[in-house]
Amino acid sequence: MYQKELDKEMKVKDGLERFLAIGQTSRKLQEESRSMLFDSKAKIALLRMQIEKMQRQEQVDAGLCGKTIPTKTEMIVDDLLFRLRKEAAIAEGARNMIRILSSQKKSDGKSLSQAFDNQMQSEEKLDLIRLALAKYSARLPNDSPKKNEIRDAILESEHLPVTGHYHQHRDATFSPPNSAPGSPSQDDSKSASLPRLAHSLKRLCALPSLAVSGRLEVR
Repeated sequence: MYQKELDKEMKVKDGLERFLAIGQTSRKLQEESRSMLFDSKAKIALLRMQIEKMQRQEQVDAGLCGKTIPTKTEMIVDDLLFRLRKEAAIAEGARNMIRILSSQKKSDGKSLSQAFDNQMQSEEKLDLIRLALAKYSARLPNDSPKKNEIRDAILESEHLPVTGHYHQHRDATFSPPNSAPGSPSQDDSKSASLPRLAHSLKRLCALPSLAVSGRLEVR
């Protein structure tokens, strides 16, 4: 049921994206189409979540019928992986919206700014989820297949393209006013921002077991 709805909504999204790419309609109609596209992408993300939830429930039911019951740590990992994929979908939707708005001759500055903010928030949440996954991966047995699943999911989410406009918007948000590029105040502000977590995480991903230091705390 959910899969049929997802297939239908994907066609709606593709149609709206093609319509907006033409760019030969009134501004009001374009704004309405962009709003419909945003709603469509949100519905797609929700449907995918429902499908994944059903699949997870089927796995749990199968485990109760004779397979190994997941441990508490494995259940937390499953939930974090679910959140990671959900947030990655939201970030991808915001990124597509930025691309569409930027391609318009007369783009809506307010909508573009909102899309930047949505992408930035999603990227920051992704950083935190990745760190949490690295933490719980260290608690799993060395032979646990979930270690590989975690590593693959993290690497896949890190390989999502990020627009250059996003970096400019993020730097402007996390930098103090009137700071010159490369100045100490600007560097300190950037180092205090949440996106810096991605740099630390890349070093964690370089390790096969995703082992982390005992000093790392994710509450």
